[in-house]
Amino acid sequence: MKFVFCLDANPRFQILLLAAIRSLRSIYPRADVGVVYGGREEALLDVLLEEDVPIIRYAPYMNETNVAPGFHQAIGALLTLELALVPELSNEEYVLYFDCDVLFVKPFEELLALRPAYLAMSRQEPVPFFCEHETLDYVYKGNRYAINMPFPIWHYNSGVVLYNLGRLRKNDYIHNFLAFCLQNLEKLGNYDQPLINYYFGKRITRFDQSFNCQSFLESSKDQGRIIHFQGPKPWHLGQNYYPEQQSQNFRHFSEVWRSHLTEKERGIVHTWEMRVPPGAGLLDGGTAP
Repeated sequence: MKFVFCLDANPRFQILLLAAIRSLRSIYPRADVGVVYGGREEALLDVLLEEDVPIIRYAPYMNETNVAPGFHQAIGALLTLELALVPELSNEEYVLYFDCDVLFVKPFEELLALRPAYLAMSRQEPVPFFCEHETLDYVYKGNRYAINMPFPIWHYNSGVVLYNLGRLRKNDYIHNFLAFCLQNLEKLGNYDQPLINYYFGKRITRFDQSFNCQSFLESSKDQGRIIHFQGPKPWHLGQNYYPEQQSQNFRHFSEVWRSHLTEKERGIVHTWEMRVPPGAGLLDGGTAP
């Protein structure tokens, strides 16, 4: 199975990606990795090529011409919604997608064996999914469709997603989904996660939280196999940024994450530690969930 990451032009996510791939290869040395890149910064890719990381160039369907300006900084975060359209993935029936801010610490064979009908994700703790819209509609090929909020519904986290790309391509299902995304992105906000939760709802297959374990959870050190730095990133260690999530486990995994960096990269990260203010946004060192 191919392991897929998505990347935009943010250099902070480049270093997150490098650490993620190095930690992945420490567990699965022959991992089949691909990085879908929808940006235009060629220099950003040089380091990845030096690490023998395959780059998949892709022109995003959801881009600056059809996405509201407030989301232009997060085009890279929306690439996960389009994997079924990427030509280089056209022969892949299933792919396992990861956000760049993950750390691989233990094998995850049970996840690799899973074959969901549409896609599989883990539940996000501790909050359930909430949306003020009970119904959202969209138009595709002249027809109007209505999607009802599935009750009850838990909030699934999109940091790790096992996609059934074959199912999404069938009968042009993927373009139906992207039409919904484009027409409802501003209503739902917060990038890819609520779009997936709302549209797929009860069709989401649930996998164990150990495969997408938030770094600050009490269970993360003992049970986590794939650690997700949702909220504070490793360079926020000791800062007043999501202070309620800066647990002992978060501190532990931040140090493990640093162990996968070169000396030069650790120096760069140190400058971020000195500069990132509390409440920083996505491009200042914060993140979408």
